[in-house]
Amino acid sequence: MNEKNTCSLIDARLIEDTHFLTRFVEPPRLKQREPVVAPGQMYGTVIREAPGRWKMWYLGGRQGVPPMADIIYRICYATSTNGVDWEKPALNLIEVPDKLSPNNAIMERYHYDQAGNDMSGSGGPEGFEVIDAHLTPHPAARARYTALYRASPCDRHGGVCAAYSEDGLRWTSYPENPIIAGISDTLTTTYYDPIAREYVLYGRPLMVNAGREPKHNATRKIARYTSPDLVHWSLPKIVFVTDDLDAPAVPTFQEAVMGAGARGRDKQFYNFTAWQDHDLLIGLVTIFDVKPGTLSVELVHSYDGIQWRRELNRPAYIADGNPDGMRGTMFIMMQTGPFLEGDEHFIYVSQTPMKHCLENIHKEGMVSETKIMLLATKRDRWVGYSAGEVEGELVSSPMNWNGGRLTLNARIEKGGHIAVSFDDERGSPLTDFDLDLRPPIEGPLDSVDIPFTFGPDIGAGPKRVLKFPTRGPVRLRLKMRKAAVFGWSMAL
Repeated sequence: MNEKNTCSLIDARLIEDTHFLTRFVEPPRLKQREPVVAPGQMYGTVIREAPGRWKMWYLGGRQGVPPMADIIYRICYATSTNGVDWEKPALNLIEVPDKLSPNNAIMERYHYDQAGNDMSGSGGPEGFEVIDAHLTPHPAARARYTALYRASPCDRHGGVCAAYSEDGLRWTSYPENPIIAGISDTLTTTYYDPIAREYVLYGRPLMVNAGREPKHNATRKIARYTSPDLVHWSLPKIVFVTDDLDAPAVPTFQEAVMGAGARGRDKQFYNFTAWQDHDLLIGLVTIFDVKPGTLSVELVHSYDGIQWRRELNRPAYIADGNPDGMRGTMFIMMQTGPFLEGDEHFIYVSQTPMKHCLENIHKEGMVSETKIMLLATKRDRWVGYSAGEVEGELVSSPMNWNGGRLTLNARIEKGGHIAVSFDDERGSPLTDFDLDLRPPIEGPLDSVDIPFTFGPDIGAGPKRVLKFPTRGPVRLRLKMRKAAVFGWSMAL
């Protein structure tokens, strides 16, 4: 009875019907108002190896010197004991031409491994997704840590490159690099699917898309790649393109650097982070609003990794002022999913006051004024269903349950309530053990584990019944007023 099945209502398959309820995205909050790393961009990875042992690989950089006008990128390293307070260790592993103090850089431009392979090229490495074979399925691992990043080594084509390392600090290049040639300029998200027995990568494609005429460079969309071994990849399958609800098909604003061409609509998908959550995928996709040059983040989910669902009103999950105290015009997610720390999900995102207006972008500001922030949200609170003054109702899809501990992930205001009852799979009320006579749960109350208890003797107080005679699957029926529910957990 120690195992439990936790259900998050971002998964609409759990719900048969609702009445007088509103589906909404629960916004995150700032865990703290100070940055956890500054300066730094979250084109990178956070790993929690064990309690008290966290690691971060993030993007730093420096302004290039004439005639190079662009940023020279570097990968930097930080550690933490709690995921909140981060330190930059003085590694002094590589020489850097500027006054980086402490010198926590592990890779910069023209970085060579022990075999003499250029790993990063003239512009340096960009993005650094790290997979830890001790923490996640990774059958093709060549060492404990594998990194995927974008680079243009001097002796080969640029694209997505791979490297491996035993300590996460000293890296060796894959001789097969680039593992994906010519992929565009933003981060990738990669994971191993143990059911399909393949690696899945999301990134911006450069081929098999419309709008490739000269100067159009129509690449601000997201594609899915698969591989059996992390080296040989399928052709890209485009899975994310903005549509008419985002912006008209023909853009009204022309990016100056694009000449007579345009990359697409006035709103485009910039990059994407996805992770497995129970038996579905959740993602945070970045949307580029071309005219103001801003990047915001939207919550999405998928049942197969190919067809992705956006909320109907498409609210911003992260934007300027959302959550409260978040300030900036461009927001970039880490390349891996959030961490469940206690009853909170930790989410790392970088913010900057700079804008993505390429004709006048402030390169030095991009380096010095970008900060990594820590957001948090209560466990499994991605999407909820709420009722106001008028009582609403939710009926679940049929599910197997023989009794035992049931807890609700819910928020109830003062004067509000949630009444719990059970039906059989045909919708007829179950009355065994007076299941239909439990009093409502009243507010104010806010918890990810609100217990619902029941028993045959109401006068003697609530009792937990481990088994009751159901005749097949059951449905959960919730009647609520001035309350919101985000999911539930059931003992197996």
